Amino acid sequence: MDTFIESEFQYQVMTSALAEKVSLFETIFAAVREGVLLQDESGIILNVNPAAEELLAASLSELKSDDYIINPTEWAYEDGQFLITKGLIQ
Repeated sequence: MDTFIESEFQYQVMTSALAEKVSLFETIFAAVREGVLLQDESGIILNVNPAAEELLAASLSELKSDDYIINPTEWAYEDGQFLITKGLIQ
């Protein structure tokens, strides 16, 4: 029984520590002034911070939709304006 209690206590301590780290990450991610996109290894956008949403003029849900093709090699500046390829994925 003591082993179960010790394991449960360790689990609670680790869960609490993880929650603190997640909260810290979320706070920093939201506060950073530069646009940040988190993508998986295949390029699928998992999350963006508010600065990225403003820079790209699109919300996370819009960027995750099939209406956007996001490819860093296709991003460009024209007359000082940030452009992103927008279209339907074929």
